[in-house]
Amino acid sequence: MDLSANNLTKSFSIYDVLKGVSFHVNHGEKIGIVGANGCGKTTVFKIIKGLETADSGEVFIKKGLKIGYLDQIPEYEETVTEVLYQAFTEIISERERLNFLEKELAENPHDEKLLKTYGHAQDKFSDIGGYEIETEFNKIIRGLNIPDHLLNNPFSLLSGGEKSRVILGKILLEKPDILLLDEPSNHLDLQSISWLEGYLQKYKGSVLIISHDRYLLDRVTKKIINIEMGKAKVYHGNYSFYVKEKSKHMEALWKIYGNQEKKIKKMEEQVERFRIWGRMRDSDKMFKKAKVIEKRLEKMEKMEKPFANKNFKLNFSDVGRTGKEVIKVEDYSKSFEKSLLDNVSFTVRFMDRAFLIGKNGTGKSTIFKSIMNEMDYGGKITVATKSKIGVLSQEMVYENPNRTILQEFRNSNPMTIGAARSKLASFLFFGEDVFKAIGDISGGEKSRLELCKMVNSDTNLLLLDEPTNHLDIESKEMLEQALLDYPGTLFIISHDRYFINKLSSYILCIEDKKINRYDGSYDIYFEKKEIKSKIKKARLKRPKNTVRDYTKEIENIEQQILHCDRIVSEELKKKEPDFWLIEKQIFEKDLYETEYEELIDLM
Repeated sequence: MDLSANNLTKSFSIYDVLKGVSFHVNHGEKIGIVGANGCGKTTVFKIIKGLETADSGEVFIKKGLKIGYLDQIPEYEETVTEVLYQAFTEIISERERLNFLEKELAENPHDEKLLKTYGHAQDKFSDIGGYEIETEFNKIIRGLNIPDHLLNNPFSLLSGGEKSRVILGKILLEKPDILLLDEPSNHLDLQSISWLEGYLQKYKGSVLIISHDRYLLDRVTKKIINIEMGKAKVYHGNYSFYVKEKSKHMEALWKIYGNQEKKIKKMEEQVERFRIWGRMRDSDKMFKKAKVIEKRLEKMEKMEKPFANKNFKLNFSDVGRTGKEVIKVEDYSKSFEKSLLDNVSFTVRFMDRAFLIGKNGTGKSTIFKSIMNEMDYGGKITVATKSKIGVLSQEMVYENPNRTILQEFRNSNPMTIGAARSKLASFLFFGEDVFKAIGDISGGEKSRLELCKMVNSDTNLLLLDEPTNHLDIESKEMLEQALLDYPGTLFIISHDRYFINKLSSYILCIEDKKINRYDGSYDIYFEKKEIKSKIKKARLKRPKNTVRDYTKEIENIEQQILHCDRIVSEELKKKEPDFWLIEKQIFEKDLYETEYEELIDLM
């Protein structure tokens, strides 16, 4: 066991955050910490690291273990490379010692004691990874997409996102025994997140992750700690397992709670009856019976009411119908200083759930702005005439930030105060919340407000740019459920892979200034990309010499095509065939057939 937390409690002012949190971490475990915003997840990390003190309870950490935790971005005067190399302080110190010993040996080559000291120093340098320093450095900066041109820049001049990536890189290079990662995928693109997942899966130490990225939690963690109402409950599985088990657990709790409430009500009714009979018959016996039941009620260990998740309550009954082709993009091109997108065409049809993905800076938000006629572009974009568009942008700027949530909502959706408060309550703005100034509310609250405005404006086409960015997991799941019931058309930019999996009809991926369509979920898109990558690597390894080499490769591809056909045939014979496996094999076969034709041409 690397770490254990025993009965941690913590209060801030009159608010009890932790009310007896306990869990343990075995060596090498990958654990996700989940719970609503403000439930105390980060407080637990700070107590483990010693940045906060628990009011009561204890944290035990195995002697000699090093903890890595990014609390806040420190200030550095050094360059990015120098900051990253601070992770190698011990290695650099040992390298300097080796250099000193080498100079000593050059002057005293036959000094046996010095030779022995130098041998021990070499062994230690090797053991602490001294000879792999450049390899590790390059692996981390490539994986986290820290470009070469930033390496010599002063750290202080970087953007907030760039600083976060560098400090995350520094912590990974330090290779602590216990990694505490608070939202590690923030400021990373999909490629870097995918790399980080693979890195953490193979990490030899223990890893605790606070994250709203459910896909990352699914791929990396094998244990979930849910902090709720100040307590911790452990689930032995990944995030998807936790969701299913928690649902079962909550159903069981509600059943037990309901049965106990019925029992209490029945006993209270018995007490009242015995008292009535006692008064009617002037009978001490009846009053004694009532007293006995009352004492049983007092001694009964009453169960707390289970925590009930709030939910968005949406009514889409008034959404109007559009034509079949809602957005049609033809020969679209866009350049700034250089070409961004070139001769792109695609169509989004009525009731589609289309997701637009791609690396940062490839033109996703640009396409949205072009659809809204907010910038010039080449080509043609047609939006169905009956479309009523609702737009959620990443940057939510308000004309009057001093307006309250209620005033802002009524400004775009005129209605009575009572009706407006009812609509806002359906998006979790309760009581005094509606009187907060919009300039002071969080990103998540702004997202909920904008979605509330859209839904209540009879929109039938939603353009959503990273709608889950500022939402906690609970709010993301509410939004997913609401959008699954939406009877209009969805066109969404998102990096949230779990969100894409839940809703996607198809994915439009920006690749090399073009847009390629992948039908189905993110998992299907990812598998198809893996297949493409596998075949591309095989092509790069292709011999360039003899006809004999090509003949051998053609024979191998013929076998692959037959293999794909065989799997499809076997699946179709089954009572309940796996249609995704069939589609995957057909896709793979098509790629192999293209390779086959290319090789025949080379022959």
